Amino acid sequence: MELPSYKIGLRETPAYKQVLEIPGAKDVDEVARPFLEALEAFVDCEVIHRRSGRATALELPKGEYYERLAMMRNAQGLRALERARTAARKLDLSLAKRGRAGESDKETAVRVRQALDERDLLLGNQLMEMDLPAEEVKAIWTEHKKLRAAFDEGGDAGLVTYTVDCLDKLAKMRENLTKGRQHASPLEWWKYFVIPGLYFLALAYACLETYANDQNQYFDSSPMTIACSNETYRLICTGC
Repeated sequence: MELPSYKIGLRETPAYKQVLEIPGAKDVDEVARPFLEALEAFVDCEVIHRRSGRATALELPKGEYYERLAMMRNAQGLRALERARTAARKLDLSLAKRGRAGESDKETAVRVRQALDERDLLLGNQLMEMDLPAEEVKAIWTEHKKLRAAFDEGGDAGLVTYTVDCLDKLAKMRENLTKGRQHASPLEWWKYFVIPGLYFLALAYACLETYANDQNQYFDSSPMTIACSNETYRLICTGC
């Protein structure tokens, strides 16, 4: 029987390839690629872990075998996550370097916030269309608001710092024997630290889009925002 394998849909979308053309996007991609690789591995781990549980409940001989496979995928995910954390600590979205000539950081930040306001509306519309219980939608939206608040309070650096903190907490969760599977109503604990990672990508590319457009290089990262939101939906449905 073929084992399940969770594949990150957004890496295969045109939106993902388009944002890589934005100046500075490859630095964000140094975080995105290993983070998404880790997410695939963690969800695979959960799916195989549940298969192990079913085999054990049915007194079938492969329960222990599946559990070893699950732990292997989790270990692979942790290695990928460590690469993402290392890249995130070095990430500098460089608001000061990318703003309009002669414009203060504060003025640039105002325009970036306007771009992020548009992303908030887009994400809200996406959440409205998700066939999820209201309490799960609220949990996702709350995590997004925390991420957005990190930018509003600390700018680019605040956004990155908050994301690094979430990735560090995710690593601790997945290193634990329970793998963060405890429910922190309504989601499992570990997912509360994955969601900011996905939405960080949407906001980071929106920031870079604004800076690039300042230099008469016009990009639209909104399809990436939609793709990140869709991936969140798949995570909740598949990796629950």
